Amino acid sequence: MSKLIIDIRDKTKEKTFVEFLKTIPFITVQENKKTGSKNKVDFRKSFGIWMGRKITLKDIRDRAWNRLK
Repeated sequence: MSKLIIDIRDKTKEKTFVEFLKTIPFITVQENKKTGSKNKVDFRKSFGIWMGRKITLKDIRDRAWNRLK
């Protein structure tokens, strides 16, 4: 069995297209309505994670760029 992900850009035609796919006997349609982001994370929980550490923004950038090399 193969699975495909189809991004429908024109939402006005989405229902018609899905209904058409459902009429084809060898295709099973599973609709997955995603709204918002996958993970609902409260970014405020990360406030203060650098408290008490002597690290600068330049240090963080240098480390990030070194990992990309």
